[in-house]
Amino acid sequence: MGRPKGSTNKAKQVAVADKPPAKRSKPKAAPVIGPAYAVSYLALASIMQSPTNPRKYLDEAQLEDLTESIREKGVLEPIIVRVEGKEFIREPARYELVAGERRWRASKAAGLDEIPAIVRQLTDEEVLDIQIHENLHRADVHPLDEAIGYQYLLNAVPGLTIVELARRVVKSEEYVHRRLRLNTLVDEAKEDFWKGLISLGHALEIARLDPAVQLPALGLCYRGDWNYKKQRNEPNKERPLTVAHLVSRINQEILLNLKQAPFKLDDPKLREDGLTCIECPQRSGYNPVLFADIKDADTCTNPVCYSGKAAAMIQLTRAKVTTSAMKKGKPDTYVAPVVLTEWNAKPDKEKGEVGRDDYRTARNATACTSTETAVYGDEGQVGKTGFICRDRTCKVHWGNSSSGSSGNSGKKDPEVFGRRKQEINDIKVNEAVRRHVFYQLADKFKDEDWDRYAGAVGELWAERILRRFWDRVESHTSQVLAMLLFDVKYGRVPANLTKAQKMQILILSSVGHWGENQYGNNYVDQGDVIELAKEYEIDYQMLDAKERLAIVPKKHRWDAERYLADLDAGKRDSPKPEVWCSPAQVKRQAALAKQSKAAKATA
Repeated sequence: MGRPKGSTNKAKQVAVADKPPAKRSKPKAAPVIGPAYAVSYLALASIMQSPTNPRKYLDEAQLEDLTESIREKGVLEPIIVRVEGKEFIREPARYELVAGERRWRASKAAGLDEIPAIVRQLTDEEVLDIQIHENLHRADVHPLDEAIGYQYLLNAVPGLTIVELARRVVKSEEYVHRRLRLNTLVDEAKEDFWKGLISLGHALEIARLDPAVQLPALGLCYRGDWNYKKQRNEPNKERPLTVAHLVSRINQEILLNLKQAPFKLDDPKLREDGLTCIECPQRSGYNPVLFADIKDADTCTNPVCYSGKAAAMIQLTRAKVTTSAMKKGKPDTYVAPVVLTEWNAKPDKEKGEVGRDDYRTARNATACTSTETAVYGDEGQVGKTGFICRDRTCKVHWGNSSSGSSGNSGKKDPEVFGRRKQEINDIKVNEAVRRHVFYQLADKFKDEDWDRYAGAVGELWAERILRRFWDRVESHTSQVLAMLLFDVKYGRVPANLTKAQKMQILILSSVGHWGENQYGNNYVDQGDVIELAKEYEIDYQMLDAKERLAIVPKKHRWDAERYLADLDAGKRDSPKPEVWCSPAQVKRQAALAKQSKAAKATA
């Protein structure tokens, strides 16, 4: 089986122009044509696939359709080849396919022996140019083919930049940047993309992330089905989610704010290769073209690296604390502990971690003879240092109980009892201030904010999201928010809401659990609430001072008044009032009381 009907046995020569004739709008001008090339019928066996062809993915269904068409009508458009290697006269001749791979494959599948071809003398760069324009400018080209083609051009042409490449392929710089990132997709994401399980939008969002977190991000593209054997959700690839949903989940679960990082962004000691966050391509501000939609320049897209740097900082701080302790008399075998503050944390003994049941916090370095400096390893205190006591025989911190239970220790030791009294006072203050912050935050959102939000997502979806958010809020939190917003006891949303109230519910449902102390018996860090107050220009420190004055016992009222007056005068570093003090602090309070009394007498 060979040529279609009508062809002769001899190689048929036809003049073909590289460029089309000029437009006929000027009839007097002669038509402009490029150099003519001859079309020859070449044996399919003599043609080899090009290693530089950027098009790697071909639709099998479309290829079958083309095969049937060639069986019926033959190959209507010649392929382009060049003689393989540097010598152009060789017996038998071998050719490298430059353009027309689909026609070449379909002809082989159709059982043809020969194919019409134009033989041209081309350099490697000319071959690449033809392949790029022939393949990547087709309407049906797969984005992964584009990505491979652009990367091959960058590698093949010395000194070629992305800006020049974008100009060469007539695309924007951002377009080329994002297509090139598709080359970094992990194999499973590429496979899902090629199969059509995820869209280009999904692929582009995943490709911006480090390969270490791409698989978890790929799982966010699909709805989860509960696996009872493994006791976890597993992605169902037959139920894809929207790109908007993926972006939202990535923002919530993967992206990190470097401004809140416990380490310095320019510290080269946190990674073996010395790469700092400032110079990292995974920081949004490093590549504003690729991350144009992320407004905050200090956003980390690689939580694995972030966690690694936090862990490295803990160990560096631990080494400094260990060295300092040895200089003060600790044995050479001593290693400073890393304390975990969460009750459900599982300490790794080999890493020197100490669980919540195995230590008691100390107020200062001289609180007892067993006090030592430790490094915090979790929550909002990563890398910070504090004082702890691990000696279970210590009556100052452990009372008379050697088991570590704090049930009777506070009652038998005045200092422990006093500290607990101070802790309970701080818990009450924090909860009250937290509610004041939320109340002021809610007041900042008006009807027009809901109109903008509903206009962006649609009124129906805005209402659905609102109800869904409220339903997912824990009962204790919803009761607090209901009292703040509607002055009702139970966490039910009233039927007739104003637009401002709808927006307030949406905002507070998102942050209402921050700093929450549901049972009121353990101290909870208020760092998130403080940052929220700072972002919306709410004076957290002043609210704290007023609340302390409101609940302070009468004998300590003068100290709370002093603290509030200092803040009014702009002394933001003034020490907070306390309802219990150690002997050293009693002396400090006496001095402050004397100063306060003298100031009043002068006034």
